[in-house]
Amino acid sequence: GHHARGGDIAHAVVGRLSFDSETVDAAFEESLDPGTGHQDAPDLCLGTCINFTSATSGSHGAAPLCLHFAWQGGCLLLSARDDSVPSKGIEMPQDSDPDPYSLLADGRACQKPLTLDVMCLSHALILNYRGVVLHKNSAWQASNSGIFVATKGKQAACKALTSGVLCVACVRDEMPDHSTGLAKTLHLDKPRR
Repeated sequence: GHHARGGDIAHAVVGRLSFDSETVDAAFEESLDPGTGHQDAPDLCLGTCINFTSATSGSHGAAPLCLHFAWQGGCLLLSARDDSVPSKGIEMPQDSDPDPYSLLADGRACQKPLTLDVMCLSHALILNYRGVVLHKNSAWQASNSGIFVATKGKQAACKALTSGVLCVACVRDEMPDHSTGLAKTLHLDKPRR
């Protein structure tokens, strides 16, 4: 971990992200509201998890965190968890754009939200999401601050997503700084001197 802008802790990991081959078409479907809960909802395509061995501050210092990934209706869904719930056990969202300082179902205030940057490195696709606000141990959350493009076509992107793509993820204990319009973490596309 290192200190991010403002002194908050940031942790970065490199991992391999892959998705289920039978449902990977969910990454290319038309965008739908993943929180509708209709019986005719599109397939949910689950991905591998990326683990941070000590990513978030808890009552006893740094704690492990697992980032879960899924696609539904062309929308990347994310969940950050430290409670060992498997991807299949994560609930669908009730609200597509939750308030970062909202209350939990039982009326307790949410813990401080996390901010995620994730970037996949592949010739077949561009997946780059920055400043995604996540609540630990909550329902799937739609990521709405990034891009996903199949640069070599759908077939090549499907193959890359199912065989696994190199992924860099960074988690911060802070809200994103939108004052400049760009996240300041993971500037892998900008050389530094």
